[in-house]
Amino acid sequence: MNQDNSLEQVKEYEDAEREHELASVLTARIYAAKRAGGEDVDAHTLLLDLVPLGIYEHFESQEGNQKFYVVDGILLDVNVDDFMPIVTYSALYAPHAGERAGQILVHPSRGFLQPVSRPTDPDHPWVGRRFRLVRSCTRAQTNALANFAQEISKFTNRTNAFRFMCSLMDGE
Repeated sequence: MNQDNSLEQVKEYEDAEREHELASVLTARIYAAKRAGGEDVDAHTLLLDLVPLGIYEHFESQEGNQKFYVVDGILLDVNVDDFMPIVTYSALYAPHAGERAGQILVHPSRGFLQPVSRPTDPDHPWVGRRFRLVRSCTRAQTNALANFAQEISKFTNRTNAFRFMCSLMDGE
């Protein structure tokens, strides 16, 4: 993804920081409730709302080397001792197309919601979200996108890849 406006970069980074902090607080609330043998349904709902199902683009994505993912949920670890929600997704780009993976939602250096501040990186200068929601999806749409991951990965143009993904979702 390209950025050319420093004011937009600052806003993007600040928004990502707020979401990351909120996710940290919600995760702590859920963890405390689980340790006490209960549930914090409100915190759980708010946490899931922070990362809706959909198509996301990684900050290192570039024209000709797109890095799209389809997020299909957040796993809330049932192990009380090391509660760490995991965002689950499938890659929509080669060579990882169709591979299912997960990333810790909240982590100080590599969390899904952790903002990125690399304004002088020679390969991928970026300040903002690690993953940007491009379009929300239903559960059926996320499944369709994951099933067509190999086809999506063949596009070398970001716009054409996105149009194809939209046609899959809109044809449902």
